[in-house]
Amino acid sequence: MILAAVLAECLFNRLNSCSVTTTADIIIQNYILTSERYVGIEDAILDDDPFDDKMKMLTSELSEMFKQSHKLEEDIKQRL
Repeated sequence: MILAAVLAECLFNRLNSCSVTTTADIIIQNYILTSERYVGIEDAILDDDPFDDKMKMLTSELSEMFKQSHKLEEDIKQRL
């Protein structure tokens, strides 16, 4: 009973939807408590960008973040 009460308050998916479920429903789901089993899953976002272009952009962005990270590390070391 406590488990069902906790699930009633805590089952949230990424869209902040919730579901109230019964112990019987939990048993039917083989005691699997992932929220998607009770509230559904969000639709996938279709992306028309070619993979190679997106990968280049993300790699470049990551490289810039690494540079910033190294700069911040050096700033911290100098201040210690």
